[in-house]
Amino acid sequence: MQTNNSKEKVRQLQNKLYLTAKKCDSRRFHALYDKVYRDDVLFEAWKRVKANKGSSGVDGIRIEDIEEMGIEKYLSEIKSELMDGKYKPSPVKRVMIPKPDGSERPLGIPTVKDRIVQMATKIAIEPVFEADFRDCSSSEIVSTFPYNTPDTNHCLISFNILRSDILCSTSFISLSWFTLSKNFSISASTT
Repeated sequence: MQTNNSKEKVRQLQNKLYLTAKKCDSRRFHALYDKVYRDDVLFEAWKRVKANKGSSGVDGIRIEDIEEMGIEKYLSEIKSELMDGKYKPSPVKRVMIPKPDGSERPLGIPTVKDRIVQMATKIAIEPVFEADFRDCSSSEIVSTFPYNTPDTNHCLISFNILRSDILCSTSFISLSWFTLSKNFSISASTT
């Protein structure tokens, strides 16, 4: 696995995907799955996951353990699983985090392997979705949104509906039920 200049290669890939998506808004991307297991994408995903730190998931494998066994070997195993369609996410480790009021909230911790695949997926699909955002798109809180035009209000409403849909659906679906299929659709099971 060659990892030289992975950051620059990933930037080039993302720029190419972004420009392609921006040029033709009716363009559909049916073959992004192979971008997820590219060597440079997996290595960049590894670097980002390592920078975020975090603890081990249900498998008990920590970032330090992966460094000891060899990063290239570990990423090659992930690549093989993805290429062969044998990758299956592990269950998410659930821990309870104390809140200031004394109650607790659940926190799901995926395995390092699953976080690498999630980050590689994000790297591959983010530029395609980014190209679809309107200039008025913002993640600011509604009350601090600085513009007040009809088009901006439409974007803000659309964003909040999408954000609400995501928040509502993710609170009922565990990450362990997400699977990636070869045609790069992301599906979830609620059973």
